[in-house]
Amino acid sequence: MIKPFFMSFFSLLLVVMFLNPLKSYGKETLNIAVLLTSGQQRSIISSSLSQFSKENPDVDIKLIIYPDKEFKVELKKWLDSGEGPDVINWQAGERLYQYVRKNKIKSVDSIWKKYQLSDKFSQGSVSAVTLENKVYGIPISYYQWGFYYRKSTFKKFNLSPPNTWDEFLEICRVLKNNNITPITLGNKNKWPSSAWFDYFDLRINGLDFHSKLLRGEISFDDDRVREVFKYWKQLLDLNYFIAHTHMWKWDEAMPFLYHHLAGMTLIGNFFTGRMPESLKDDFDFFRFPIIDDNVPIYEEAPLDVFMLPHYTKITPTIERFLTFISSTKFQESLNHQLGMIPPNINVKDSDDYFSVVGKDMLNKAVGLSQFFDRDTNDEMSSEATEIFTQFIAKRNIEIAIEQLEKARNKHLLK
Repeated sequence: MIKPFFMSFFSLLLVVMFLNPLKSYGKETLNIAVLLTSGQQRSIISSSLSQFSKENPDVDIKLIIYPDKEFKVELKKWLDSGEGPDVINWQAGERLYQYVRKNKIKSVDSIWKKYQLSDKFSQGSVSAVTLENKVYGIPISYYQWGFYYRKSTFKKFNLSPPNTWDEFLEICRVLKNNNITPITLGNKNKWPSSAWFDYFDLRINGLDFHSKLLRGEISFDDDRVREVFKYWKQLLDLNYFIAHTHMWKWDEAMPFLYHHLAGMTLIGNFFTGRMPESLKDDFDFFRFPIIDDNVPIYEEAPLDVFMLPHYTKITPTIERFLTFISSTKFQESLNHQLGMIPPNINVKDSDDYFSVVGKDMLNKAVGLSQFFDRDTNDEMSSEATEIFTQFIAKRNIEIAIEQLEKARNKHLLK
């Protein structure tokens, strides 16, 4: 009787091992969802995360990867159903907070405090994952926005990067008087105009006002918003932008810089990947100038994070993974390959000049905005960028404010 019992038990064991091969060998699978933007990104993230499995041989990493549009659909399904990946790649600021408010994202406060992560990350990146004094994500990568210009153009007219708005206007005046359009802007796809609204609002009214405005908590029919458009209109009335900005995509407007027909552009650091190699050494960068000395310095810096959905339990494996992705080693490997800026302030500088300049600027920022389309909902963003585009063409402040307020009531107060 012993032998048949042994054989049946052994057969059952084989079945269990077949159905649960990882568990049978003492391994655990960690499902990580990643928002894909390029094939290169996939390769870099995969290789960077594979180091975790090497250091933790009892855990296998399984990547679940979707491009932007499909990822957003799947994310909602995961959070609504309570089933899905253990850890999810997402975006900081309002895009994170919208799910936090619905109790769909788990706080990582316990891990944050246990490993004193506030000492490892820049102040701006910490603020972008913190809501009501609780932390809801691990900052992974970000990049700066600001002005890029040709050093040779500035040198020719004895110009220096400005710190203040008056200094910026003086640079524009000198360039214009020498038949060089001060600013190039490619707004065919409309979203680049958002950076101008964002930065004027951050420099005049600050981050808290800006965030509340884009959430619908403050009316656009507010004199503080009118002030934003007054500064923007000042540049437009002086013809400091290239003509027909609506005709060019952002990268199609850059040859004006390459051929000394324009002096500078406000753009994200992704621009450096499109610079002609022969001209790259002639480019430099400065932050958006200060308008009001009483307003702390906030910067535009879209930040990517990893977050825990509400259904994920903080197990020892999850804790190990979160501390791994917050580590100097991981953030250095990932960001140096991606050409992005690590939020971990202990990462040594890369060889890329613009990443070094951007890192220094963002480390000094008091807080970060994520960009207009990340700080409000999709419907509001789509309509607002159309309104900004019309404002550039028509320069009518009251019409722009009236249209934005209608959009607010339609999309943010529903």
